[in-house]
Amino acid sequence: MNQSNYFPSQDPVLKLKQEMKLRNFSPQTIKSYIYYITDLLKKAKKSN
Repeated sequence: MNQSNYFPSQDPVLKLKQEMKLRNFSPQTIKSYIYYITDLLKKAKKSN
């Protein structure tokens, strides 16, 4: 494993991104998932 790409994170979004990379999701799929998840989290935070 390339150590420069492996940094365990406490951020759940970064953990998800790392997991998707490990599972060989396409870069476009990862980009889309991360975009929509972060957008949802921002909207959920505003509604509180």
